[in-house]
Amino acid sequence: MESNGNSTSQSSKTKPPENSNSSSKKNKPSSTPSTSTSSRGKKYDRTMRIKKKAKLLKRGSRTLEEKRCNRTTEDETQRTESIHKKLISSNDDRTFEDVTQSSIYKKPSLDRDKPSTQLQKQGFIDFARNALSKGVKGILNEYTNELVPYTPTGVTRKAFEANSRRNRYTDVICIDQTRIILKNQSPDYIHANIVRGGPLLNVFICTQGPVKETVKDFWRMIVQEQVGNIVMLCDIMESGKLKCQQYWPPKEGNAIDWGGIVVKNVDVDTATDVITVISTLEVTVDRKDKFVVKHHHWRSWPDKSVPKSYLAPFRVLKYVRHSSKPTVVHCSAGIGRTGSIVALEACYQQLLSEQSLSVLDMVKWLRKQRWNAVQTDTQYLYLFKCLISFSSKCGYLPPDLTTKIKKFDEEYQRLIDEKENKKKIKREIDIEYTE
Repeated sequence: MESNGNSTSQSSKTKPPENSNSSSKKNKPSSTPSTSTSSRGKKYDRTMRIKKKAKLLKRGSRTLEEKRCNRTTEDETQRTESIHKKLISSNDDRTFEDVTQSSIYKKPSLDRDKPSTQLQKQGFIDFARNALSKGVKGILNEYTNELVPYTPTGVTRKAFEANSRRNRYTDVICIDQTRIILKNQSPDYIHANIVRGGPLLNVFICTQGPVKETVKDFWRMIVQEQVGNIVMLCDIMESGKLKCQQYWPPKEGNAIDWGGIVVKNVDVDTATDVITVISTLEVTVDRKDKFVVKHHHWRSWPDKSVPKSYLAPFRVLKYVRHSSKPTVVHCSAGIGRTGSIVALEACYQQLLSEQSLSVLDMVKWLRKQRWNAVQTDTQYLYLFKCLISFSSKCGYLPPDLTTKIKKFDEEYQRLIDEKENKKKIKREIDIEYTE
C-alpha cells in the first residue's frame, strides 16, 4: 500500500488524476500547498484502512477462540456425561478414577482453587443457567425421584452387620467395598469409608462420630492412615442428645491418652475463621513417633439441615484441598453433613476441571463409596445454592441471570424458614410432652 501511494503522488505532478475534478485542475496550476494537503489525506485514509483491518483481524481471532472453547466444552461435556452414565448404570467394578483420572482431570496448569480460564468460568455459567431453569422445586423433585430410590449396585455390608455395637446408628450402613480396614487388630472394623478419585485432588475418609467403644479405634485409624486434617461438622451435644464422643482435648495444653496414643492440644485458633475452631493436635504414638493433626470444628451446622453460610464450606475445603495426607470428615452419622461437604468439593472440582457438572450424577458417584451421602433434599439443594452463590459473589455470572438468581434465593429461603419453623414447633411439642 505504501508503494502505491508514492507512485500516485509522483504521477500527479506530470498529469492530472482521472476524476471529475480533472478539468478544473487543468485550468488551475497545481501549487505546493494543494499537493501537501492531498498527500496528508491519502496518508490519513491509509492509516484508517490499516486500523480497520487490524480491528477486523482482532475480532475474528476472538470469535475463533470463542468457537474453539465452545467446541471443546461441548466435546468434553458429551464425553464426561457418557462416562458418568456408564459407571452409574453398569456393574463395572472400576472407579471413576480408573476411567478418567489419567486423562480428564490431570491438567496441572489449571487453577483448582478458583476459576481462572474462560472454560472454567463458562462451566460455572452453564451450571448456574441449568440450575436456575430447574428452580428450587425442580431440584427437590430430582432428589425425591432419582436419589431417594437409588441404591448402588454391587455393594455389600457384611462387616457392618457383624459389628453392631460399633455402629452409632443401625440404619446408616458402612459398605464393605470402601471401608477402612484396621491393621493388626481384631475386629478390624470401623464405620469409615474412603472417598477418592474423580475430580477430587485429595483423599477423604467419611466416618461417623466416634461412640464410646470406638474412640481408640478412631485414633488408630488416624495414625494408620497418617491423617492430616479432621473436619468435625457436629457438636458433642445437639438438642439435648449425645451426637459424638469427646475424642480430643478441647482446651489448649490438655492431653488425653487413648491406649498408647496420646493426643495433646497445643493451640486453639478462633480468629482465622469465624465459623470453625481450629485446634492443633500433637499425636504421640508409643511415646516416640509424633505428628500433627489439624482439627476443624464447625459447630453451627444443624443436624439433617443446612448452615446459614454458603461460602464457609469453600474456605474449609480450600484449607484441606492440597494436603498430601487424607482428610477425615465426620458429623454424627457421617452421611448428611459429611456427605454434603465432600459432595460440594467434588462438584466444585468438576467445574474447575473444565468439565460439565451433573450434581445428581456426582452424588450417585459419591454414594458408591459412602452409602447414602447427602441425606436430605435440603442438603441436596444446598449444593446448588452454594455453587450459585459462590459464582454470583465472585462476579462470574452475567447480568441476565440476576432476576432468576433473586427468585431462586427467595424460594430457597422460604423453604428453609418453613422447615425450621416445623422443627421448632416439634421441639416445643416434645418438651411439653416430656414435662
